Amino acid sequence: MVVLFSGTFARAQDGPEALDKWNPPPPPPAAGLMDDGGLFQRNPSIAANIEDRLAGLNERHDFRIHLVVEPVIITSTPPDLAESLRLAWLPDGNGIVVVYETDTRSLGIGRRMTEDPAGEGPRVPTHVSAVILNEVIADTDKSLPSEEYLEALVTNLTDAFDDYFQRRAIGPPREQSWKLAWAVVAVAVALGLCAIGVAALARLKAVRGERTFHFHPVDRPERLQAPSGASVSSVRFREDGAAEHAQGAAEHVRR
Repeated sequence: MVVLFSGTFARAQDGPEALDKWNPPPPPPAAGLMDDGGLFQRNPSIAANIEDRLAGLNERHDFRIHLVVEPVIITSTPPDLAESLRLAWLPDGNGIVVVYETDTRSLGIGRRMTEDPAGEGPRVPTHVSAVILNEVIADTDKSLPSEEYLEALVTNLTDAFDDYFQRRAIGPPREQSWKLAWAVVAVAVALGLCAIGVAALARLKAVRGERTFHFHPVDRPERLQAPSGASVSSVRFREDGAAEHAQGAAEHVRR
């Protein structure tokens, strides 16, 4: 009970100071690393390596990564704090902010989540940065001590973004470009053939459809011989007129 009370009292005393620390946010760390809790005091070489990598990425590609290490975050969470610092330090979205809470070993990432409709977006598209962050976080060994874990995380992040910028500068391979062009042509040809087939089927259906003939009424009692009434028969329309029909046909032949 005494230990619990002492810890609670200590956190209550640190509360106003913690509130003032992040509101308003402090200036961004010049070297990219903010370690107010002194995590790297026993390993200054690790801190130097992290700062060198962050500075090198910024110099080569104008892309910033800020790492903030805090023992305990009382008034916020690592993701929320990372996003608020990103808005204050990188309002253009050209970079990310990583917040690490050593007490809980929790990680928060602040990055731009949407593209700029005007086309003036960050140097790394949001979907690319999401893929890189997910892969790096998944591949970094979380069982390492905090100092070594953060060093490995920063190393993997800078290597991944370096690789992205290099591949973007080189462009897609020539073979891949030709394959893409042929794929576009093949799709266009296939669509054209489909359109021709649909049109042919529609025309065939129209030709084979049921046809209706309309005959005008005729007020003459004689039958008109085909085609187009070439001659007139004297045979009448009567059920018992078979003989007359034969006689009329004979007369027609004699003519």
